[in-house]
Formats: sequence, C-alpha cells, structure tokens
Amino acid sequence: MQKKTCSILLFSTILTLFSGTIQGQVRIDTTALQIFWEIADTLDADQMPSDKLWQKFSSHPAYAQIQRSGNRVSFLKKVLPIVFQPSQSERLKKLLAGKDTPYQYFALHLVEVKQKRQELDAYLRSGQWKQYGQAYRNSFRYLPKDIAEQVVDLTVYLALFEDNGFGGEVITMDLLHLSKGTDAENSDFFGHEFHHALRLRTKLHQLYNPKESEHYPIVVALGKLPLEGVASMLDKGKYFTEAYLRDSASMDINQLETVKEFRALVTEAPTNLARIDSVLVADMTFDEKGTQIFTHLPWSGHVIGYYMATNIEKVLGKEILIAAQYSCLDFVLAYQQAALKDSSMYRFSDAAIAVLEKLKE
Repeated sequence: MQKKTCSILLFSTILTLFSGTIQGQVRIDTTALQIFWEIADTLDADQMPSDKLWQKFSSHPAYAQIQRSGNRVSFLKKVLPIVFQPSQSERLKKLLAGKDTPYQYFALHLVEVKQKRQELDAYLRSGQWKQYGQAYRNSFRYLPKDIAEQVVDLTVYLALFEDNGFGGEVITMDLLHLSKGTDAENSDFFGHEFHHALRLRTKLHQLYNPKESEHYPIVVALGKLPLEGVASMLDKGKYFTEAYLRDSASMDINQLETVKEFRALVTEAPTNLARIDSVLVADMTFDEKGTQIFTHLPWSGHVIGYYMATNIEKVLGKEILIAAQYSCLDFVLAYQQAALKDSSMYRFSDAAIAVLEKLKE
C-alpha cells in the first residue's frame, strides 16, 4: 500500500426525500473516514497514534455509537495496530490463523479494508446514494402514522469498523460492507437502519421500565425482539420469496450463506422460544434471566423477532404489530394472542406470561 495522506474524497451531501406527507432530510457524513485513515496511516508508519488522535477517533459520533453497541471501539483500538503496523505482521498471522474470536472477526474485516483502500476511495467518489431515498420511504411501512406529521432529519455516518451497520439517534454504516452490496441489498439494509432511527422519533415511543426497575435485565433482553424483528421485515422478508431464491446462483457467496443461515434459524425459533419460556419461569435472579435470554437470541434478536413479528402481522394484522413494537411486553402478548389463534405457532406457558405481566408493576 502506498503511504500517503488519506486520498478519500471527503464530502457531505444533503438528500431531501418526500413520500406523500412524509418529509425529511438525510445527510451523508464522511468525516469518520478521514479520522480512520489518519489512524491507519500513523500505524502504517509504525508509530502509535497520540492520545489526542485516539480521543478524536473514539469521540466521533459514528465511533461513539458503535462503542455503545457492544464496546466495539475497544476492539478496534486493539486490532487496528495489529493490522496496520508493519512490525506486527507476525502477530497478525497468528491472529488470523487462530480460533474464531471477536478480535479475529475485526481483523479479517480490517485486512480487507487495507487491501481495498483504492477501491473504497473510488466507491466513495462515485456518490451512489440517491437510491436510498426509496429505503427511507420504505422504512415507514411499519411505523405509526404520527411519524408522517413530523419533519425528520437523519444523519448517516459512513465509517470503517466491521461488516455491519447501526441505527439509532444517528446511523453508522460500514463503507466496505456497502461497497460489496448491490443497490437493492444496500437499499434494504438502509431501510432496516432507518426504521430503528425513525422508531425512536415517533410519538408512541417511550422508555419502557426505567433502569432502576428490578425487571430491567429482562426488558433489555426481550426488547431486542420488537426492535430487530420488525426492522428485519424490511430487509429479510425477501429471503423467503421464490423470486429472490431464484437469483441465488448469482448471489455473493457471503450473502448466500447469510440467507441460508437466517432461514434455518427461523425454523428453529419455536425451540428457542421454548428455552426462553423455561428461563422466565426458572428460579433465577432478574440479572441471570436477562443474561440467559440473550443466549437464546441468535443474531441478537433478529431471527426470533422476525418470526414473531411476521406471525403477529399474519394473524392479527399490520396495525396491531406497529402498535406492539414499542414494548417488549406488548410485543410478546400480541404474539401470544396470535398463537392462541394459530396452533402451528409456539405458545408461551401460562406461567411465563404471568412473569411477563409482572413487568407492568
């Protein structure tokens, strides 16, 4: 790799998107990329970044967000020197050849980032962002109508970190991930993250059970179900359509494996729901129950949440699903109501439902 200052074309563009009475602005911000390459170039010169530069990295809104989503900046700060410092080459070989760990996961992605720097530069320069206007509009499909009464401005930060994206107060997307996706795949991916961000801004949204509540560990764990399940209907429902599967021959191998894994895990959702049921009624502390529930949520709730959300919509209707997504209790109770009408679905035990209803207290 040629040693040079970041050649990425930095830009900030505003897209104004309209859909009926829905209006808002999506701002694409690339400043996190400049900081990333400043770190990478310092390491490539076999020097460690200054504390000031690391702080600049960690405090940027894009990286601050991914840190809140599982201490990911902590992993990056350990893995970046191993990937980019020439003196760490032997350590990198051992990491890549070793057991599957979070450090290896980040390293594999960052090695590809390092190898594809020029391609990423070209992709960024291409400015392929206008198609995400449709993703923004699609994200309203599972949101209450009150969102249409607002002007919602969102910022999307493009960064480099892992094969992922996060939506919330802001949206952070990995540039390498986007560069490998088709326009349709990326549009769906953005729709998923836009739903997360817009869901926070509806009038119905409110914090359910404060952190001081003894039930909070259960609320946090089960809260992943409506959060990820409803959003996954925007980008993963296609995995179960014949038209999408017919195109599997031309699909990227990693995407094909993702589709196969997700479909397989959805078929196992009733088994995991039964395990969650057992945890809810077990003789454990609320902290222990919260931890145990997380172990039965493959893909951090995306899979089981999708299974529950699609069944709620199928049996009870879209409006019930939209209203139920703001409380893990409402979501599970709506699912249970659907299961009572459709015997093919897993049904929670009366004892588990009694435990959940205590969350209201």
